Amino acid sequence: MAGSPRLRNVLLRSGAFRLAALQAVLFALIVAALFGVTWLSVGAYVEQRVHSTATDELRVLTHVLNAVPAGSTAQETVDLDEGEHFGLFDVRGRYIDGEIKVRPLRLGDTSVHILSDGPVPRLLHVVEGRLNDGRRLFVGFDRRRADALLARLRHAFLTACLGGVAAALLAGFLTAQRYLRRVDHIAKVAAQIVDGQSDTRLAVSARDDEIDRLSAALNKTWRRNALVLESMRQLSTDIAHELRTPLAHLRFRLEKSRSAIDADNPALAAMDRSIADVDQVLTVFGALLRISQIQARQRRAGFEQFDLSQLAIGVAADYRPLFEDEGRSLRTDIKPDIGLVGDRALLVQLLVNLIENVLRHTPAGVPVTLRLTSTAEVIQLSVADVGPGIPYSQHERVLQRFVRLDTSRSGPGTGLGLSLVKAISDLHEASLQLDDMTPGLRVTVLFPVRK
Repeated sequence: MAGSPRLRNVLLRSGAFRLAALQAVLFALIVAALFGVTWLSVGAYVEQRVHSTATDELRVLTHVLNAVPAGSTAQETVDLDEGEHFGLFDVRGRYIDGEIKVRPLRLGDTSVHILSDGPVPRLLHVVEGRLNDGRRLFVGFDRRRADALLARLRHAFLTACLGGVAAALLAGFLTAQRYLRRVDHIAKVAAQIVDGQSDTRLAVSARDDEIDRLSAALNKTWRRNALVLESMRQLSTDIAHELRTPLAHLRFRLEKSRSAIDADNPALAAMDRSIADVDQVLTVFGALLRISQIQARQRRAGFEQFDLSQLAIGVAADYRPLFEDEGRSLRTDIKPDIGLVGDRALLVQLLVNLIENVLRHTPAGVPVTLRLTSTAEVIQLSVADVGPGIPYSQHERVLQRFVRLDTSRSGPGTGLGLSLVKAISDLHEASLQLDDMTPGLRVTVLFPVRK
């Protein structure tokens, strides 16, 4: 997970990582400022020590050479430390003695030719003095050791700066990853609750940090929402259950009264319409009770292993004559021997609802395709048509109870068909998706393959 491009992109956009990056930049600026101050201080100290060392050596050599006769060789008298060099020139600037063979053009840090180095100049810090007889003495201190010290100092500070920035970024990455995992857990639980697993809750640790407080607040909200939804669901179920009996009695009395009416009585037609209205209400209440029963997970006891291919073939065979009567064609693409663990009766109802939904809401002559395929991971059951379809903006809405689009309000139906399909899909832990066929609509149920 940590190596996936998606997670890396999310981490880079996370607030924790941006805060760590800001801290790393601030740390780098602080280290750079500290390095600048230290560099200036140490550099000034090193330069002062180099100049002081060269000046002290010049003072010693001047004293020694003033005591040496003009014709003597200075190299035999002078004892220099490593890195120190001198050159002795007459009043006219001609070379007399020493390792510095060419009179330096300027004092301070300058490139000087040393006899032992051949034509390659060496960077020395040069100071000048005069002997009692007017001869000019130049003393040079080799800067290589001083420059090496400054280079080590620079390398140490750069290493510390880069290491600190890298450590801050790594800490930010790990912190962001930790928080992102917890946020992903919240999103996953929220998605499960949206999918119908209303009893799922977030784990709250004893740390009581901001994520734990957010999780506790969400758990409280979800519990309250679950109670409200359960109360509403129970209320609709109770209403449907309580009214079914009196409505059944009403229908019985209407049937009994109808049998006593003469065939040529105008009241007979009104009585038939009343009976049809009562039947419609009973159908709605029956669908509500079935949805409530399914959503309450009371039908898992009916789960068994069966051949879904044979079930689909059987439903298609039952509906094919009805399609032919309306001048339609019911095409099938059903792969054989696809097994499924589920409730056979509910899956028959799922297919019946999908097919009747097409019959009810598409014009005559529109062909319909029933397809059943499978892969190693999923079983795909779909019903597709080339009718007017459903606008994409309404795909989620039509899965709710009693939702009927304006184009279908004048036709038959209760607005519960796709809601029942959704409830049966959820019971089987299958996903339900609606796809535009331009023209037409395809409703697909994706069942996970049980290993």
